[in-house]
Amino acid sequence: AAARAGSGWGTLVLSLDSIGAWLSLVEHLVRDQGVGGSNPLAPIFLSATPVDDRARFLAVVSGHVQGVGYRFFAQERARAHELGGSVRNLPSGAVEVEAEGPRPALEGYLLELRQGPPGARVSDVAVRWLSAPGAPVQDFVVRFS
Repeated sequence: AAARAGSGWGTLVLSLDSIGAWLSLVEHLVRDQGVGGSNPLAPIFLSATPVDDRARFLAVVSGHVQGVGYRFFAQERARAHELGGSVRNLPSGAVEVEAEGPRPALEGYLLELRQGPPGARVSDVAVRWLSAPGAPVQDFVVRFS
């Protein structure tokens, strides 16, 4: 059996077979939605719990990085990225930076550390990624030790 629906723009012919096929598709999509299947049209449910993307790194910056304002540059850029941590000169002539915050902000910060302030010549930035501690560090400080 077939039904005709006319709207002036054309005629749509629906058969019981095509209606059954659509119902089967809808049933499949609803089933997939309930078990986390592959339905790309299923609604996405976001958790009320925030995702913790915090990370931390320890970086040693080598090159001509002492006596050129590198620590204050590192502090200013870290605060601009809203990161916590510290920066200090090492006896070797390198600078050590420890920073924590959202991983994307840390990656952007690393790009800036590789450039440094005017007058600095960064030859290497050795980075070791660490897990973020329980309580976030709120400020970024220059250490003089």
